[in-house]
Amino acid sequence: MKLMKKQISAVLSAVMLFSSVQFVSAETAAKTVFPEIGEKLYGYTVTQKGHYDDVQADTVVLHHDYSGADILCLQNSDPNLSFSIAYKTPNTDESDRNHVFEHAIISGSEKYPSDDIFFDINNRTFRSFVNAHTTLSNTAYDLASMSEPQFIKMIDIYLSCMVAPDILTNENIFKREALNYTLESRDADIEMGGTVYSEDMGFLTDINFSALNAMIDTLYPGETVSNMIGRSEINYKDLTYEHTIELYNMCYHFDNSLIVLYGDMDYNKMLKFIDDEYLSKYPDNHTDLSAYAPVPSQKAHNDTTVYFPAFEGDSVDGASAICCAYDLYGMPEEDVLKYFVISSLFCNDNSVLRKNLDEAGINNDFNCVVEPETEKTYLYFMLMNTDESQKAAFKQIVERSLEEVSQNGFGDIYDTFFEQNALSAAVNGGDAGTGIDTAIFAQCAWTSLGDPNALSVYSDVKNELKNDTEQSEAKRLAAKLLGCENTAVIAVVPKPGDAEKLYEETDAYLKEMKAGMTDEQLDKMIADTQAYYSWLENPTTNENVSISPEELPDYKDLPEVKVSAPGGIKTYSVDINKNAGMYELRFDASNLTKSELYWLALYNMLIGELGTDTRSKDEITQKTDELLFGLTNGIAYSKNNGEKTPTLKYNFLWYEYPRKYRDGLEFALDMLQNSDFKDTDTVISVIESNLPYYNTARSSDPIGLARKKAISAFGGEFALDNYLYGEGFYSFLCEQLDSLENKKGYADVFAQKLDSIGKKIVRRNNITAVIVGSKSVIDSVSKVNKDVLNKLPDVKGGNNTYNFETPKATCAYIGEFPTQYAANYAPFDSDFSGEFIPFLDYINDAYTIPEMRYKNGVYSATTTYGRSLSTNRPFMHTYSYSDPNVGLTLETINGIKDVLPNADITQEQLNYYITSAYSKLYKPSNEYGKANDALRLKLLGIDARHEKEVMDGIKNAKVSDKDAAAEAVKKALENSATATVGNASAINAEKDVFDSVTDMRDK
Repeated sequence: MKLMKKQISAVLSAVMLFSSVQFVSAETAAKTVFPEIGEKLYGYTVTQKGHYDDVQADTVVLHHDYSGADILCLQNSDPNLSFSIAYKTPNTDESDRNHVFEHAIISGSEKYPSDDIFFDINNRTFRSFVNAHTTLSNTAYDLASMSEPQFIKMIDIYLSCMVAPDILTNENIFKREALNYTLESRDADIEMGGTVYSEDMGFLTDINFSALNAMIDTLYPGETVSNMIGRSEINYKDLTYEHTIELYNMCYHFDNSLIVLYGDMDYNKMLKFIDDEYLSKYPDNHTDLSAYAPVPSQKAHNDTTVYFPAFEGDSVDGASAICCAYDLYGMPEEDVLKYFVISSLFCNDNSVLRKNLDEAGINNDFNCVVEPETEKTYLYFMLMNTDESQKAAFKQIVERSLEEVSQNGFGDIYDTFFEQNALSAAVNGGDAGTGIDTAIFAQCAWTSLGDPNALSVYSDVKNELKNDTEQSEAKRLAAKLLGCENTAVIAVVPKPGDAEKLYEETDAYLKEMKAGMTDEQLDKMIADTQAYYSWLENPTTNENVSISPEELPDYKDLPEVKVSAPGGIKTYSVDINKNAGMYELRFDASNLTKSELYWLALYNMLIGELGTDTRSKDEITQKTDELLFGLTNGIAYSKNNGEKTPTLKYNFLWYEYPRKYRDGLEFALDMLQNSDFKDTDTVISVIESNLPYYNTARSSDPIGLARKKAISAFGGEFALDNYLYGEGFYSFLCEQLDSLENKKGYADVFAQKLDSIGKKIVRRNNITAVIVGSKSVIDSVSKVNKDVLNKLPDVKGGNNTYNFETPKATCAYIGEFPTQYAANYAPFDSDFSGEFIPFLDYINDAYTIPEMRYKNGVYSATTTYGRSLSTNRPFMHTYSYSDPNVGLTLETINGIKDVLPNADITQEQLNYYITSAYSKLYKPSNEYGKANDALRLKLLGIDARHEKEVMDGIKNAKVSDKDAAAEAVKKALENSATATVGNASAINAEKDVFDSVTDMRDK
C-alpha cells in the first residue's frame, strides 16, 4: 500500500524524532571515507558534514554538479539499507494531483515495463520496506532492504520511473490510480472510481485531516501553502489526466530533489551507480518554482469555527477539536528545530499545560506538535474530543501555560526528558522503518527550511537544550510564541448531513453528465470502459525485479532463553549484552471471575494516573518518567508452556538501567498495590479522557477494528480482547462514570472493588519475571527480585477459564465512517507447512490486488500470512481498506479458494514469491526485539527451531506443493470469519449478505 502522509505529524515530532537506535557506533562500523567539504567524489561535490545523534550516523551532503541533485548520506552500522528520493511539489490547487502522481509514477517505466511495478517490487522482492508518500510540500519514494544487490535493483527500478514513467503515455494508469468514469451500457449509470479517489473518500469525515486543513487555511489564507492534499473526493471535476501530467514537467527534475541514503552500505559503489546510470545523463533543469514560493505571512490573530462533514446520526457532543496554532515561518532554522523538543515537553503528562487543564476541569487529551510537512512550519496545540464551547478556555490556558514556561521553564520534567531520551537511544529503533522515518524528517526539513543537513543541526540544538540547565532557551522560545504575529484559534466541528450531501452532489453530477451526452458519446464511453476493463484484466508485469532464493540470507537463530527460579521467583532471562534492561512482571490473574474482567481493564487504565498512600498524583507521573521508561501494562490470555488451558495474565513491562531497577520495581508495586481509587475527581477525569477511545463507533482505526472483530470469532485471547475493549466495556465505563457522579456512596464501593482486584493479582505465588540484558543486568535484577518480590503476600489462586460470545462467520458493524473496511481471518491446521507461504503471496499478487484494487476500486487490499502471537497458530489474513463495496468484497474473499487450483505457475515464477515471503519473516529487529521473539516461543513451549523450519520451508517451496497449499487454503476459508466495518448507508444496502449486523452507534 502506498502511504499518503496526511496524518497530523505527531508521528514525526513525538515518536521518530525522539527515538534513537542502538547500532554499533559509526566509528567502529565498516565505513566509506568521504572527501572533505569542497572536494569531489565522482560527479559530486561534498558541501556539508555533520552527525545525527538519533540514529548514530555521520551525515554527508553531496551536490551532483551536472544534474543539480543533492544527496544526504547517513552512514551508520544499520544493516537495513534505506533509499528515498523526494521532490518539492507545491500544491497549486486542491485537485490532489500530487498524490495521484505519487501513485502513478511508480506504475512502470520504459526500462521496467509493467502496469504496476510498485506491486511487482512489493510482492516479488527481498525488501523490508517499499512505499511512497505525499506531504503538503513534497512527494517521496522510499525503499529498504537487507540485501545490497536487491537494494540496488530496487533503486534502479524507482529511478527509472522518475526519468521515464509509463504514465506519460498510458492514460489507463491515471484512470486506475486517480479517477475513472465507467459506463457498461446505455441503460446503466455512469460510475466513478479510482484508487486515490477511494483513499481520499476515507478521510472525508476525519477530524485530524479537517483540523490540518483548517489551520493552514486560517494561518495562510489564499497562499499556495494553504492548498490541501487528499481532497479529490470534493474536487474531482478538476482532476484530469492532462493537469496531472503537467506536474511532471513542473517538478520532477533531479535539481529539485533530495536523495537520502541510509545505513551500512558501500557509499562509493552506491553513489557511483546513481551517477553512472541516472544523474550524469540528466543536466540541471534550473527548475523554477518561485511562482509558488512562500510569501511573508499575514499579521493576524484569527478566531474561527470550521465545520467538517459527518453523517446523519453521527455524534456531535465531544466530537470536535480545538486548535491554537502559531506560525513559525521566517524564524531561524535553529529555533524551528528547537520547537520540536519544546513541543514534546508540553505533551508531558506532568507539564504545566496538563496541570492547567486539570485545574480548569478539562480532562480531554491534547497534543502539541510542530507541523513539518508544510512549506511553512507552524506549531499547534490541539484539544481533542471536545466541544466548541471550550475554545476560549483552551486558548486562555495555552497562553497562561506559555507565560508560565517563559518565566519558570518546564521544571523537573526538563532534565527527566533528556535522561529518558538517552535511555531511548539504548533500547529503541532498528526496525524496518527507522531509515525511512529519518529520511522523511530530513526531506520535510529540507523543503521547509532549505537545509539538506537539518538533521545535524537538530542534533546540535538538542544538545544545546540539554546542556541549558537554566532552561533559558525554553523560556525564550515560549515567550517568542506569545509574541507571534500570526496565530489562530480554531474550533473544528462536525456537521451531520454534509457527508450525505457530498454523495448526493456526486450522484447528481454523474446523472447530469450522462443526460448531457449524445448517443455517440455514450457509445464511446461504453467502448472506452470495455477497453479499460480489458487492460485491467490483462496486466503486464515485470519479473526482472528480484534476487534469487539462493541469494537470500540464512535464518539467524534466536538468542537462548534461560529459565531459573532465584528465591523461588520463576524467571525467564535472555543475555543480549546490553547495559539497559527490559523487565516484565507477568501476574497470573486467573483467580478473577468473568464478572471482574471489566474491573481489571479499568484497574489497568487507572494505574499510573492516581496517587498512592505515600506519593501524590504529580509524583507518580514524574516517577513513571524517571523509573519506568516505555511502560506497557496490559492483559493477556494465552496457553503458556505446560498449561492445558489458557491463563489470564496481567503484564507490566518497562526498560531501565539496573542501578534504578530496585527503585523502579518498588515504585511499580506501590502503584499496583496502593493506588488511591478513592480519589474520585481524578478517577472521573481519567475515565472521561479515555472514554472516546473506547467508543468503537468512532474508532480512529477502523481497519484495526475490523481485524479485531473478525479474529475474535476464534475465541481465546482474541475473544477476550474484543470483550475487554469492545462495545460492552464502553457501556461499562459510561455506567461507572454515571454512578460516580450521581450515586451517593458509590465512590466507596468503586474503590473497594478496584482495591480487591489489585490484591487478587499482585501476589508472590503467581509471578513470572522476565529479564533481558547483559549477564550482570540479569544477576543484579534477579537479586532484587528475590528480595523485593518475596515480600509480597501469598493469596489463594484460581484457575478460571472464560467463555465469551463470539461473532458469527460474516458480520457487519455500523459506525461513523465514510467508507468500508473488511478483514477476513482463515486459520490453518497444525500441519500447515512453510512451503505453503509463498503461494499466499502468489494469491495476493495474482488475485487479491487485481480484483479488489484494480477492478473493485478499493484503495488497498492484501492477502498475507500471519501467526497468532499468543498461540503461534498460522492463519491467512485478507483485508480491504477504504472499500467502496460491501457484498462484492465478500465474493472476492470467497473466490480465493479457487485461485491455486486454477493457477498455472512455474518454478521460476514461484521463486519470486519465495523471495517475497522470506522477506516478510526476515525482518530487521534490534536485540530486544529478537529477545522478545525468543521469549514468546519459550513461554508458549515452542522450540525456537520451529522458526527455522518455517523459514527453510519457504526457501524450499516447489510447484509440486501447490495442490497441498490449495487444500490448506480451502480448509482455512471454510473455517474463516469476516468482519466489515462501515457506514449505515453502505452496510444496510446489502445487509442480507451478512450473518449479523450490529449498529455500534447504539451501544
